[in-house]
Amino acid sequence: MGLSVERATVRRSNQNILTCAGAEFRSGKVTALLGPNGAGKTSLLRVAAGLIAADKGAAVLDGAGVRAMDRRARARAIGYLPQSAGVAWDVRVAELVALGRMPHVGAFAALSAEDEAAVARAIAACDLGVLADRAVGTLSGGERARAMLARVLAGEPRWILADEPLASLDPAHQKTVLDLLRDAARAGAGVVIVLHELAHAAFVADDAVLMAGGRVIAAGQADEVLTADRLRGVYGLDFTVDRGGDGRLRIHSPF
Repeated sequence: MGLSVERATVRRSNQNILTCAGAEFRSGKVTALLGPNGAGKTSLLRVAAGLIAADKGAAVLDGAGVRAMDRRARARAIGYLPQSAGVAWDVRVAELVALGRMPHVGAFAALSAEDEAAVARAIAACDLGVLADRAVGTLSGGERARAMLARVLAGEPRWILADEPLASLDPAHQKTVLDLLRDAARAGAGVVIVLHELAHAAFVADDAVLMAGGRVIAAGQADEVLTADRLRGVYGLDFTVDRGGDGRLRIHSPF
């Protein structure tokens, strides 16, 4: 049992933007959604999170339809990090991160000591300690991205679905975010992440879903999916795929 998208079709303007015969995600693993622009990665992620309804098919979590779940129960189970997230009102970073606990305590209840500890762990993990009292509106794009990730981590969901969480981040913080997501998976969470850089996927992913034209081209363990031949077929470029001295998969850009 886990999270899956089953026989899902999403249509916009009388065109299919996603036609997914099936995609299964594993708890305790990082799955990278990969493919060129317009491949359907974000649509698949949003269906999996229950944020949009498929015209056909559905996302299923532990045997139940995700869209049919109570909203608070769904928010406790699935933490979603959008591609770009604005904040409608100006709050401090610590207050924003604390919002991640709302599915556990309700909209107006006070945070317990356990909740406060979860918020503190998320702030520390995302290197936000010196920014905790800053207004979110004063943050740079990269700082805001880390604050939004901390909000998701504070909720301690069973599943973390992240849409391009490395955008706007410098290389050091990109590695920090990938390490955090991998740590979350090692602690038992299922992590599904949309990535553009294949090298990042090789670094962090246990599994991969390779997409093109709104369809899943291949899915499975990353080293079995991300072959040079498949990448050439999807991207039209000759990537070099090998393993480093540490045994990890590595994907080298042709330019």
